[in-house]
Amino acid sequence: MFVRALSIRGWSTLTMRRCAGTSRRSTLACRVLSGRYVSTSISPVSRGDTLLLIEDAEFRLRLAQAEADLANALAGQQVTDAGIATASNNLLVSDAAIDEARVQLDNAERDYRRYEKLLGQGAVTRQEYDHVRTAYEAAQARYEQLSRAGRSTSLLRDEQTRRRGQNEAAVRLARAAVELARLNLSYTVVLAPCDGVTGRKAIDEGQLVQPGQTMVDVVDGGDLWVIANYRETQLPGIRVGAPVSRASSCGRCPRRG
Repeated sequence: MFVRALSIRGWSTLTMRRCAGTSRRSTLACRVLSGRYVSTSISPVSRGDTLLLIEDAEFRLRLAQAEADLANALAGQQVTDAGIATASNNLLVSDAAIDEARVQLDNAERDYRRYEKLLGQGAVTRQEYDHVRTAYEAAQARYEQLSRAGRSTSLLRDEQTRRRGQNEAAVRLARAAVELARLNLSYTVVLAPCDGVTGRKAIDEGQLVQPGQTMVDVVDGGDLWVIANYRETQLPGIRVGAPVSRASSCGRCPRRG
C-alpha cells in the first residue's frame, strides 16, 4: 500500500492507493498511528507538513528483505566474476600445456617414423622399436587429453560469462526492488501537498484504512474558487476582473474583493 496526494480543483485529497506487489492480502490495509488530522477543528498547514503517519513495520521488513536480496545478488555476481577469472587463467595454462604436448608429440612421431624405417632395414631391434612406438602413442594420448581438457575449460568460461549476464539482470532487478521498497516506505509519512487548511477528516486515529479510502481533505489556500449562479438578466453586468461581494453560507462575514 502507499499513500498518494491528489489535487482536484483546489482540493487536495489524500487517498490510499494499492502499489502492485506490496501486499499479498487484498484485505490488508495500513494502520494510522498519528497525525494532525485528528483535530476536529480546521488547522492551517504548510506544504511539506506531516499530516499523518502510517504503520511502517511491514514496509521496513520489506525494505530489509529487498536489501538482503540485493546483497545476495551482488555476492552471486562476485562469485561468477571469480569463476570467470579462474576459468580464463586455467585456459591460459591449458593452452600452454597443449602447445608443449604438441611439440613432444611431433618429436615422438618423428622418432617413431625413423625407427619404423630402421626396423625394416634391421638397424634396430624390435625392443627398441616398441619402446619408441610406445612413447609416441603416449605422447599422442596426452595431447588428446589436454586438448579435451582445454575445450572443457573454454566451455566452462563461456558458461560463466553467460551466467554473469544473468547475475547482472538479477542485480538490476534487486536494485529496483530496493528502490520500490524505499519508495513505499516513504509513503508512510503523509505530507501536505500544498499550503492551506485541513478540512473534513474521514478516519480516526488507529483506524485501518482501505485502498482508495479518503483520509483527510486539505483546502489549497492558493487556489480558491467559488461557484456562483446568476440570472440571465444579470449577465450583461458581469465581466472579468469586476469586484464582487461574498459572504459565508451562514450569511455572516461579508467581504468584497
